[in-house]
Amino acid sequence: MLHAALQPQRSKMWLNTTEKNADNSSAKPPRSARRISMPHARQPTRGTHTVSVDEATSLQAIERNAPDKPARPGSVTKQEFEYTRHGTTTLTAGLDVVTGQVVSPTLEATRTEPEFVAHIARTVDLDPTGEWTFIVDNLNTHASESLVIWVAEQCDVSDPLGKKSVRGILESMTTRREFLSDPRHRIRFVYLPKHSSWLNQIEIFFGILQRKCLRGGNFTSVSELESQLRQFITYYNTTMAHPFKLDIHRKTSSKKPPSPIRPASPSHQTARTTQTNKPRALMKPRFRVAALGSCANNCVNQHNPRDSALRTHDGRGPIRAARRRRRNTRPHQHLSSVPVASSTMARAAVRRAALPSCLCL
Repeated sequence: MLHAALQPQRSKMWLNTTEKNADNSSAKPPRSARRISMPHARQPTRGTHTVSVDEATSLQAIERNAPDKPARPGSVTKQEFEYTRHGTTTLTAGLDVVTGQVVSPTLEATRTEPEFVAHIARTVDLDPTGEWTFIVDNLNTHASESLVIWVAEQCDVSDPLGKKSVRGILESMTTRREFLSDPRHRIRFVYLPKHSSWLNQIEIFFGILQRKCLRGGNFTSVSELESQLRQFITYYNTTMAHPFKLDIHRKTSSKKPPSPIRPASPSHQTARTTQTNKPRALMKPRFRVAALGSCANNCVNQHNPRDSALRTHDGRGPIRAARRRRRNTRPHQHLSSVPVASSTMARAAVRRAALPSCLCL
């Protein structure tokens, strides 16, 4: 019984957390991250922008070695398996949480610290005097020294910044993140906690981009890939852009509990013993003759003398022979003279009515 409860072929993902209060930290993300990520919680205000930013790396320019075969009736499109890889590119993009549009997409070969600062600067140039809130993950380039210096210049911060790895605001990643997330600044960053990337809504757009543009694509060069990416982003902002609604308050208690593991049957239990242990009322009518005993012997001998072997033999051979003979010949009445039933239960009732009264339990 114990070996049936263990299922080594099944597994699920598990995370060993190092949080001090793991139950509360994993139940829901911080309130600031949840509030800033919801479009209905942060209404559009003139001069205020909330942008979700991230990078999609290693976008491959793949060219198939043979053209695709178009779909035909009864056959799907066939794509060549072998391909030639012409290089990769990186897309750094921002998603306006309120409008759902992609803001200031940047295509570069890498995602270094200067490139991220240049992307943020191009985004802020769309409204130089407005307030900007960027939702980012904990990548080191999102809290770099050059980003702190640029934000300090844009927000007119005159306090000394210190020196990297030595003192002041630039000392460590922690101090730089505290400075960049200061709500008093016109340009600030909200850093999502670990394992909460699903709150970054730009990831939803990256999934749409992968399904509708990159999957099944055929690109002869990196420049052609970047051109098609820009065309798709323009098409998306024109026809498909809309704010996403994250259901972060869904109840997990409404899930259906898993079905219990059914214990295995003992090895000595066979199909024949299972069948004979069933109540007689549930057995098929043509098998009742073998289960009724002396009453069945007398009745069968009266109505069907060919089944007299059941009177003296209890072995399986004579009983099987009798069952085979009764498939086409019924005692007392043939089914051919009974009206045809339209359901299984009605057919069973017809068979019971066709048997003698002493065989109908």
